[in-house]
Amino acid sequence: MKFKYFIIIIIFTISCKNKEKDKSLEKIKENDYIEKQGYINKIENGLTYARESYYHVTFTIIHDSIKYEKFIYKEGDFLTNEGDPVIVYVNINNPKDFYLGYKGIKDKKNLRTYLIKTSQELSPMFKNKLGNAP
Repeated sequence: MKFKYFIIIIIFTISCKNKEKDKSLEKIKENDYIEKQGYINKIENGLTYARESYYHVTFTIIHDSIKYEKFIYKEGDFLTNEGDPVIVYVNINNPKDFYLGYKGIKDKKNLRTYLIKTSQELSPMFKNKLGNAP
């Protein structure tokens, strides 16, 4: 009989934790973020000395033709290639709050300008989508 109560308490505890996680996701509002063009500069992956794997993506957010910001994304859930253009969602109220959305080209003009100024190249998959890119 005690075992049944124990199982019921465990199930109740686990279900309560899942509801808390769902509430935290509701705090993210789509209207709080804007799409910006990004570019994947570098990808590092491997093992640490403790044999834990890591996957770091260094990318640039292209705000306009002259303002760029470089960041490192260490969460490791966005698989991509060096040279890929990406769409980055940036919080309107806090520009340091962002996340990588998906691969793609949103702002051809500013992406082309960035590639020329920094002597970077697009990955072969996206070269024909930009047109006269370097």
